[in-house]
Amino acid sequence: MPEPDLEYFRSLSWCNKWIGDPEWQVIPTGSRTPKPSTEDELFGRILNTHETISRCLSFIKKPAPNKLIEEVRCLVTLEPGLNGYPAVCHGGLIALLFDEVMGVAGSQFVARQIKLAKEKVEAPSKGAAMTVELTTIYRRPVLTPQTVCVVVLPVKQEARKKFLNARLENSKGDTLAECRAIFVLTSLPKI
Repeated sequence: MPEPDLEYFRSLSWCNKWIGDPEWQVIPTGSRTPKPSTEDELFGRILNTHETISRCLSFIKKPAPNKLIEEVRCLVTLEPGLNGYPAVCHGGLIALLFDEVMGVAGSQFVARQIKLAKEKVEAPSKGAAMTVELTTIYRRPVLTPQTVCVVVLPVKQEARKKFLNARLENSKGDTLAECRAIFVLTSLPKI
């Protein structure tokens, strides 16, 4: 699947360390596409504009055979329409960004686990990973406009609970914010 923002991120030299590296693979950021069910409306439509989050591209670090995925990264271009203060992204938006990218990463981590276990997967519309806890620590103001990188690492899994850590970095690799989250694998309610 071609990713519409790939060429843009290729034009940013600091992003090429992942785009040009054979150890990294571009993956679809599924939540950037709204669904007929209204799933992903916020990230896929409301925040998918030239004034808010204008560009987004996700990667996984390719796992060794019979190993789990160790890291997911997502490049995101934040625009001034996200500001809470002049030229500073709203903190609630940073928490939302962590939640969304950790959800994308969690799906990748779980899909790889299932593949390695050779289990059958339920259709995505029959289950979900829901956030039950999200703790965000703000280290520095996140200025706009700028492109940032969200790095997500799996910590552990306990039954249906998936524990993840993440950090938000600028182009210099400075950590601007950090996050810890717990997701629970669950079935979606019938509507």
